[in-house]
Amino acid sequence: MVEASTAPTPTDQAAPVLATHALTWGVGGFTILEDIDLEVRTGEFLSVIGPNGAGKTSLLNVISGTNIARSGRVELAGEDITGLRPALRVRRGLGRTFQTSSLFPNLTVAENARLGAQASRGGSLSLISRPRWEDAATQSGLQALGEVGLANRAGDLVADLSHGDKRKLEIALLLCSDPDVLLLDEPTAGVSVEEVEPLVRVIRDVHARGRTVVMVEHRMELVVDASDRIAVLHNGRLLTVGSPDEVMADATVQSAYLGETD
Repeated sequence: MVEASTAPTPTDQAAPVLATHALTWGVGGFTILEDIDLEVRTGEFLSVIGPNGAGKTSLLNVISGTNIARSGRVELAGEDITGLRPALRVRRGLGRTFQTSSLFPNLTVAENARLGAQASRGGSLSLISRPRWEDAATQSGLQALGEVGLANRAGDLVADLSHGDKRKLEIALLLCSDPDVLLLDEPTAGVSVEEVEPLVRVIRDVHARGRTVVMVEHRMELVVDASDRIAVLHNGRLLTVGSPDEVMADATVQSAYLGETD
């Protein structure tokens, strides 16, 4: 059982920091997301669950700009960002991790963090010159490593990290851009049982510092313990949104997602 979050629980009156309105996306003649209306409150921890193929990763792709909506819109802090490129969404406070790692395995942990900080500042991704430890990008990267508990691994090659520590490093790269909203796509996928709890603590600590988290995750015990609310996708549609207790008790969810029937 993971520890309860110390972050304040968002209220129903809190203004949404992230929202989708009638969001629809598909490939060719296939509709994968249809009319998704979802609001995420400022400071909330919202988990997105659903069966395989429900559209969970596709939803994060459209929100982050990796895929462009067929119709509908995405709003961040009240601003319509539907037509913005991913990099511009990042600069407006939206961070995203992926199921597949995009780290540089033959560089050190600190070098990866420095590159993340450079990218967030709109600079080049050059490692031609040796970094100065006092430069802004390096310091930002080292600070982010400290936030996820990897400061002591700064000089190690990424290739030598465990899968759980690589996930922490991916979160550190997001923190370099100081995002208001983090989109986490299956953060514990492939992580050993022993490393799940430390990784979850990092995610909860990041949330407790005031950031909004939207997480796609398949580990139901983590979803139930960590979430303020849970959104359930099924066949590309939003089935329901509610507290963990409400969602787990919903007969439609039990039938569609948990495979239970009366």
